[in-house]
Amino acid sequence: MALTIGVCSVHLSAAPQSRVEVAGSAGFLYGDDFTRTKFITVGAAGRIYWNDRWSFAPEFEHIRGNRGVGEFVSAEIRGFQFNPFVAVDLNASDRFRPYLVGGAGLIRYTRSFFGGYVPGTDPPVLARFDEMRNGINFGFGAGARLFLTERLFVSPEVRIGIPVVHASVAAGYVLRAPAPGSPPRTRAVDGAAAMRLPRLEITPGFGYAYGGGTDTGPSLWTPHAGATLWIDDRFGIAYSFVQGFGQDLSDERVPKRGRGPIIPPPDYNPYYYKGQDGLRFHRLTLRYRQTIAGATGFEIGAGTAIAGRFRTLVSDQPGGPWAARGVSHFGGFSVDLFVTRRIASHLIVRSGAAFDLDFSRIGSPIAGERVETSAVRPLVELAVVF
Repeated sequence: MALTIGVCSVHLSAAPQSRVEVAGSAGFLYGDDFTRTKFITVGAAGRIYWNDRWSFAPEFEHIRGNRGVGEFVSAEIRGFQFNPFVAVDLNASDRFRPYLVGGAGLIRYTRSFFGGYVPGTDPPVLARFDEMRNGINFGFGAGARLFLTERLFVSPEVRIGIPVVHASVAAGYVLRAPAPGSPPRTRAVDGAAAMRLPRLEITPGFGYAYGGGTDTGPSLWTPHAGATLWIDDRFGIAYSFVQGFGQDLSDERVPKRGRGPIIPPPDYNPYYYKGQDGLRFHRLTLRYRQTIAGATGFEIGAGTAIAGRFRTLVSDQPGGPWAARGVSHFGGFSVDLFVTRRIASHLIVRSGAAFDLDFSRIGSPIAGERVETSAVRPLVELAVVF
């Protein structure tokens, strides 16, 4: 056997294959901010198994509902939810497979309020107010897959959590299944003893966030820590917690909002200076990886940024003293792109960039205010493989 110094070759046995399923679903959701709102849901889901029973179960659904708010106002709610859940089958029967499913994801929706008419319009124009929000979706429940043929199945499912109740029925198809009696998936490294999938990586790193948007986020150094679970030779789930370091203070004058005092005092300053600090947020993405050549590869990812926040600082004078004026919250879409290099059997270096975007629209369709926070973050991280 040839030995390669400084490079660890990784290969998978060709025979064992992970099971892959896809499905389309329809159902209803009961809850959300309005605890009595009923929603219709339509979506798509998948399953990627890493052994006979455990699987990664991502789900994407469109939601739509409406209800009355008081006597003269109604609300229409529409949006989507993305749930990167994990599921476990309670048995491995060929015809009937009950399972448990749960996890957390992102829900994003627009609420449109209708009530009364816009004054001075002829013909009358119905008054409308739009509000877009992001939230975290938690759900845990159970279901069962009944196989009609070797690959075609139907699957009722019920979950509880936040939102309150979600029930659906899905029809699905098995795209890929391991041959009967196939051994569990294993990974061999340089002829060493086989190691089972999934693989866990601990991923500390460091980067710099360039804030942007109408509600501009801070530009700060951002150390982060997280973990990546590879459930397949190509697909994984990555989580990281990002914390901004220091303060982003500006010497640019910003006009104060409002008319100010009718008779301003002699020392009144119509401008102020702005800064930010306290940046932190969580990221959850689905990753795909591919080898380019030898120990070099690339990874791409897409998912959500959740529970993000930063603090706004203001001062009447350049350089301070600074006072906290408020806290901005954000959460939205996340995209990753990395080049990877394996430097040892249990060490991988990643370098690339992460992009996070949150936007919402608050106000009427004509005079609405668009609020957007974004960040581009070049970064480097070290993955310790277990």
